[in-house]
Amino acid sequence: TNSLEFYLAGNVEIRTQTTSKDGPNTETLRADEVYYDVGRNVAIALKSDLEIRKPKLPYPIHVQAEEFFRLNASLYQAQQTQVFSTILPSDPGLKIEIRQTTIEERQGPKKTIFGQAITRQGSGEAIENKEHYFTGRDMVVRVEGVPVFYFPYLSGRVEDPLGPLDGVNFGFNRPFGFFVMTTWDIYDLIGRERPRDSRWQLMLDYLTRRGPALGMDFQTRGRNAFNLDNYYEGRLLAWGIYDQGTDILGGNRGTDILIAPPNITQPVSHPDWRGRVLGEWNVQELPYGFTLQAQLGLLSDHNVLEQFYKQDFDNALNQETTLYLKQQVDRWAWTLLVEPRLRYWVTETEWLPKADGYLLGQKLLDLFTYNARAGIGYAQLKPAEAATLPYMTTDAATNTSRLYLMQDLSLPFQAGPFRLVPYGVLGLMHYSQDLSGDDQGRLYGGGGLRASIPLSRLYGAVESDLFNLDGLYHKMVFSAHWFVAASNTRLSTLPQLDRLNDDATDQSLRDIRPHQPLVNPANAAFLTTSLLFDPQYYALRRLIDTRIDSLDQINVVQLDLRQRWQTKRGLPGHQHIID
Repeated sequence: TNSLEFYLAGNVEIRTQTTSKDGPNTETLRADEVYYDVGRNVAIALKSDLEIRKPKLPYPIHVQAEEFFRLNASLYQAQQTQVFSTILPSDPGLKIEIRQTTIEERQGPKKTIFGQAITRQGSGEAIENKEHYFTGRDMVVRVEGVPVFYFPYLSGRVEDPLGPLDGVNFGFNRPFGFFVMTTWDIYDLIGRERPRDSRWQLMLDYLTRRGPALGMDFQTRGRNAFNLDNYYEGRLLAWGIYDQGTDILGGNRGTDILIAPPNITQPVSHPDWRGRVLGEWNVQELPYGFTLQAQLGLLSDHNVLEQFYKQDFDNALNQETTLYLKQQVDRWAWTLLVEPRLRYWVTETEWLPKADGYLLGQKLLDLFTYNARAGIGYAQLKPAEAATLPYMTTDAATNTSRLYLMQDLSLPFQAGPFRLVPYGVLGLMHYSQDLSGDDQGRLYGGGGLRASIPLSRLYGAVESDLFNLDGLYHKMVFSAHWFVAASNTRLSTLPQLDRLNDDATDQSLRDIRPHQPLVNPANAAFLTTSLLFDPQYYALRRLIDTRIDSLDQINVVQLDLRQRWQTKRGLPGHQHIID
């Protein structure tokens, strides 16, 4: 029969699980005491915590109450409720407290905020969805225990209480004034089913010192695009603002660029309509070892990225426009790069196009290891126009074709505990124009010796619950490297086609150079002329051989000591080694 009743006390858990197209949906009711009438689906729980887990929720939703009532299969009521979603249920930073709460489970078509049913693409049928709707009275929002907001009545969905509104950010600072930034789910707004692994957001912002802003951010990922075997990721970001304010970047960099001390400057202005477009497409695991990467980077002016997207300016990839194709099979690979230059205020090399090939780790006679790379391309090095003078003399406008072949042959062998690798390097290059406009060939060669010895000691008796240690293994590798090379052409006569610094670093070095006589007059000449601070000679000293324009004669010894400590962690019988 259905006339079953339970009274449970102690550590009580009642779990209900259903399955949807996105995965399992789990509801877990935890309480100190529970009365449950199975036949009527009625329950009373004391000191309860209802946890709702759904595949699309990053963290489970918790509804805690002193008294929790289940009135039927789809209706809940609670008194003195706390609602939060966090990875740490014991101490949530953001908590909503509601005096009286009702939660109702409803099954029906999913709708937009305008009441329109959301339909499936192609078939047009309405999407059926099970959701939890809540009503609450006397709501208080607390951040770290401090009340920050009160509202007498609140209603909405537990899974998505703000509807299509994904987020709100507001505050005040000097560059923007008082600002309100909102993010909306476009799929919810237009009444369309959200495709799996896809996100499409609308950005509506207002900044009192700058003006209104509008943008959208579309991101997707998946497999087998265009009916080919592959894994792909894509993004399209477009954002714009009507801005009649003044950029504030520190000092007067928002309005002027210092060309020469003390007061020779060049004004920097921006249009009223400004913004950015960023398109990214990355396709991996294509047949025959191919990968494809493309990026579109459009900026309205010199300062827009640093002013409005500071994190991207400092840490993201350069906002270049590129198309990059690569095929890699076993030990060989080839690449093709096309890179036009669309930002006149950035020092950049246009490649129209550049092709490179690689052969790595080819064994010869079971003794030698042979590596080779070669390339051909047509380059137009274009220094920044609306900026200070370059800090490297090799950043000069040049149109040139470049051919090169770099090879190295090594003979690795073991001598007792030492690993020894003598090797030789040979490079052949040709530039149709050097910095003086002349046709230039180049011969580069050298050789050296790498040596290393590993040392280790196991401290098996080291045990600590506090530091989570189960034994301690100390490993060290001492290495030495001697290398000598010569070139018939100095690097100072060739254009630096392969960039050494990203855009943010390049701009900061150009910005600080003319300020040195003002901020550090005693050492300004040394800082601006010494080769110690020249990026090309730094790369030369560090033996960076991937920038062939910076290769030159060198005789250097490098020493290093690399250390790591290891221990075991995990359950008994399933331990693993970690550094």
